Amino acid sequence: MIANQIIIYIKLTIKTLNMKTIAYILCLAVFVTACTKTPQTIAEKEVKSFLKLKLKNPGDYKAISFEKLDTITEADTLKLALDYYNMFVGFSADSQKIKQAMAAINERLATPGLDTNIVYYSIIHKYSHLGLDNEKLELEVRFILDKNFKVLHYDRGIQGQAYFDVAIATDLSEYYKIDRYELDGKPYSTSTVRHRLPYGKHTIRWWKADKMLMSDDYLPLVSYNKEFWLMDNAKDTVPGIRILVISGDYIFTYNSKEEVEKSEKTLNAVL
Repeated sequence: MIANQIIIYIKLTIKTLNMKTIAYILCLAVFVTACTKTPQTIAEKEVKSFLKLKLKNPGDYKAISFEKLDTITEADTLKLALDYYNMFVGFSADSQKIKQAMAAINERLATPGLDTNIVYYSIIHKYSHLGLDNEKLELEVRFILDKNFKVLHYDRGIQGQAYFDVAIATDLSEYYKIDRYELDGKPYSTSTVRHRLPYGKHTIRWWKADKMLMSDDYLPLVSYNKEFWLMDNAKDTVPGIRILVISGDYIFTYNSKEEVEKSEKTLNAVL
């Protein structure tokens, strides 16, 4: 009888110890997980903190998702610089200086280890909040962070705009005339100046007639098609206005009346 009681006591003791051990291990696992900081979690936290500090309506910010953290090495930045310089070789008065700069970059690229030397991090974050025009928006923005995970740059405006006030103006030239235009397939006369358009890609088509040489007459109308994007600028300086100037065979986009004035174009409308 006593022996049976001793055996039962021993079994209960072992069972109690096992339960305590399991509980201890579980608590330790939770603690370690909570305290473990990875580059991914650090970057996500920094981006969230940055947005809560910078957004116009931080209380309406809601994180939706983060893509996998990407690295930008010194070799990546040097290759981007080479691509940039390549666009100007042969077209710039400083072509010789550009070639010298490219040679220096290629020499630097030969240094071992540049493809593993991380200089920046990149992460894409999707989130929702109230935009500049107080409309509920979902934005997807790429953030660039330094080696200490501080946000340096983002590739589009973090505030976001759903709509833009767009002014269409035509350049009054003595060499041609603009007859009319279409915006996203809808026809307008050149006297129609203001439009309200959503964020994103749009198309514009216009009809132009060139003036004949040594005459006041014009050649037959010819149409031109262009695409343009309405995007909030990454500096978030806000003005919702975008000014499109049709000038001959081209369109030019401006963010303010001051920019248009600097272009010294004679326009058909006071913007």
